[in-house]
Amino acid sequence: MSAQAQERTLRIGEVAARVGVTTRTIRYYEELGLLGAGSGRAKGAHRVYGEPDVARLEELNLLSAVTA
Repeated sequence: MSAQAQERTLRIGEVAARVGVTTRTIRYYEELGLLGAGSGRAKGAHRVYGEPDVARLEELNLLSAVTA
């Protein structure tokens, strides 16, 4: 199995709960181009995220708290 096939994917609600943000915040970051996880998905398909996306969201969340 390839490394990509072994990577666990998470849906938007799982990521939001893990990072401590709302699903709307994640969609907003995608709209701004700060998070590119949804860009490759087909219309109507579920958003899926990997560990790098979770790490990026945690970083964005931290930066948001620092600048507030």
